[in-house]
Amino acid sequence: EELARDVPVPLQLSAFVGYLDLHDNMLTYSNAGCITPLVFHRESQSVEYLHADTRTVDEVLPGENEWEEERFSLRQGDCLLLHTDGLYCAFAATNGNDDPAAMSAFIARQMSESESAGFLDYLEKTVGQRGLPIDDDLTVLYADILTQSRKNRLKEKLGFAHDEIIYLQFLNYLEEMDPVTSTILTAMDVTGYPDERIRKMKIVLTELLVNAIIHGNKRDPSKKVVVGHTIDRDTIVISILDEGAGFDPAIIPDPTLPENLEKPCGRGLFIVRHYVNSLVFNETGNRVTISTSGTL
Repeated sequence: EELARDVPVPLQLSAFVGYLDLHDNMLTYSNAGCITPLVFHRESQSVEYLHADTRTVDEVLPGENEWEEERFSLRQGDCLLLHTDGLYCAFAATNGNDDPAAMSAFIARQMSESESAGFLDYLEKTVGQRGLPIDDDLTVLYADILTQSRKNRLKEKLGFAHDEIIYLQFLNYLEEMDPVTSTILTAMDVTGYPDERIRKMKIVLTELLVNAIIHGNKRDPSKKVVVGHTIDRDTIVISILDEGAGFDPAIIPDPTLPENLEKPCGRGLFIVRHYVNSLVFNETGNRVTISTSGTL
């Protein structure tokens, strides 16, 4: 309301508010404006639009009108895309038209040929390298919908049992480490772990996540790191899985030996081993699981 009142030039404002119930993958949403979020169905290789209210935000201000509420059921493999209208401009500049049906077919074709991150990479390269003359900024956010079966497969890859309650997180960049780490450290604080334990865990997570992104995934933004954790008063278990080729931890030199004192590698894992009860790599070397008790 304040934005619509204070902006001194005539603008068409759009808004989207949604709530995703992960128990039944039901999206409840309200929106207004000219920008229409969309859903890509991987199973049918089709695009479906979450149609917006035709009114603009300033016409549906709080206290004047109620926004209509819609419900949409998301299925396994679906991808929800939220975007600015620069997407329409980029498509029109690339393909010579802005027909919605043609744009839907274009998005479905691109998404079917790659994962969602690949689609975003395609847009970045198309707009950035070609220097397309678009009138608006292009921003696209996506959310892949995980079903319980896929969550169970991820649990298995992380080394957890299907019936364990695991908090899953995903990251691709070093810049995303802070919120992932904060989630775990906050859970430790709420559970009652002392500040010293939390401080040590921050060092442990920083070292392992940096290793996964830089050494495991080689800084490739199309590859993700999956983090799963479970925390109670007695035990903390955290598993970190990257999409790299793995390595043999046995070849990491002991940094305490005289001949290795000036070598940069090995110090981080040495510290980690002293801050947790257990550090175990899988056979491939692209997953590390740490565990520590409440009495360490």
